[in-house]
Amino acid sequence: MDTHKVKDIRGQVIILEGLLGVGKSTACRDLAAHLNAHNVPTKVFVEPNEDDLIGLMLSNIKKNAYAYQMYRLFQRQAIRIVAQTWAQEGYCCIIDGSMLSAYCFALFHKNRGNFGELHEERYNSFITTFEAIKFDPPSHTIFLSASPEIARDRCYRRRTSEAKMIQLEFFEQLSTTYDQLLSKKNLAPNLTRLDWNPDKNIKERIETLLSELNFENYSTFNHKI
Repeated sequence: MDTHKVKDIRGQVIILEGLLGVGKSTACRDLAAHLNAHNVPTKVFVEPNEDDLIGLMLSNIKKNAYAYQMYRLFQRQAIRIVAQTWAQEGYCCIIDGSMLSAYCFALFHKNRGNFGELHEERYNSFITTFEAIKFDPPSHTIFLSASPEIARDRCYRRRTSEAKMIQLEFFEQLSTTYDQLLSKKNLAPNLTRLDWNPDKNIKERIETLLSELNFENYSTFNHKI
């Protein structure tokens, strides 16, 4: 194995972004398992299953959306702190979602009037908090691009009944909000997009990500994942 390449990978922070249900968590786990099998020490940080909280938020969205998004912002901050610590120890760290995702959902809810009568004040409070949180740019941010229809269908297949309360319009507006934010390079440095519309098997998922990350030296599949 090329030890120079191993050193290049160690210490990197890789973020996978994309619509709810597109397959970020699956891709994160697959890639981390593959790199670990190739003796690249890797940590993966996936979103916890919080369908119960999503259901609670959706049950009274104008009352709960702001509190839920602030909770998610601080949750993502905590994940990033832990990942950065492991990266400094020489681990490759792969994160499902990022601060950008929290920003996107906050803007999405603000645009829909889901922050209640104080939506401007609450959104400004969120942005002030967001901007006060400072991290070095990730090594890579990969946006897994899929249509709102495909993201919705995958979400429905993989998640519980609470998530099925979310309608197609939600995915369409969320996709538009992501596009709006991704055009701002300062919010998403080192960003690339991958077409994640076609269903991919595990080998295809890993090979696509490895190619995008220039990790082709680790594309052999002589192990079980």
